[in-house]
Amino acid sequence: MTEIGRELAEARERAGLSVEELSHRTKISVPTLLAIERNQMGHLPGGIYTRGLLRAYAREVGCDPEAMVSRFRAEVGEDVDALQMLDRMATAANGSRVVERLHSSEIDAADHRRAMRNTALFVVLLLLGGAFYFAGDRITHWAAIARWAARSARPVATNVAESLTPPAAAEPKPVGTTSAQPAQPAEPTDHPSGLRLEIQPRDACWLSATADGQRVIYRLLNAGERTQVDAKEAVDLRIGDPAACAFTINGATAHAPGAAGQAINVHLTPQNYREFLRP
Repeated sequence: MTEIGRELAEARERAGLSVEELSHRTKISVPTLLAIERNQMGHLPGGIYTRGLLRAYAREVGCDPEAMVSRFRAEVGEDVDALQMLDRMATAANGSRVVERLHSSEIDAADHRRAMRNTALFVVLLLLGGAFYFAGDRITHWAAIARWAARSARPVATNVAESLTPPAAAEPKPVGTTSAQPAQPAEPTDHPSGLRLEIQPRDACWLSATADGQRVIYRLLNAGERTQVDAKEAVDLRIGDPAACAFTINGATAHAPGAAGQAINVHLTPQNYREFLRP
């Protein structure tokens, strides 16, 4: 196998593109692009799909797409001999009838039509997935605003005396009780006045983070990257793959908040963050 992948990688570097930028332009995943650059063609589905990936990569970095596909076909043995074998099989199945051979340009045209259909389907699925994702993120965002508004609400004084009289301190109740239950003495708490969340992905992972109602992160985090979110009231997270990230909250190690590969929403506050810490 010649160095098709190496040539494409060098062309990408000459074009000044990172693998992530090329993935965004071509809609091809980063692991697939890396497999092409490492000449690991056996990791790809093969056939029309692989040729479509090579065309998209070559076109974006300024190489001749058809030349790359032709070289790939020659190297994997996908050439005229394969067409002749199909002719012999069809002739044997149909007796003495002569089967008309398709011209290679017709085969390429069929490949192109199938690739266009697959691309259109991919775009539709991508748009639908994005719509569901943004809808879920918007719901989480408005829920955080509603919680903040409820905490900030205060009754309006009905007269001057009430406005000058400081409000009486509310009797604290233990968690899990109702107003009908007898009040218990408040226990000392060591809750911090804020949150400091550190995130370090082990693998590429999509993350959206909102601190005190303001979005601070909305992108794909790469493996080994480290980022930090600080908040006073609350942190709302949307994690694409919880098992792909390591978390620490206020310096303590936290467990994965969800199953691998399952997107999840997480709401952290100074009062509940200990529920996410490792025992």
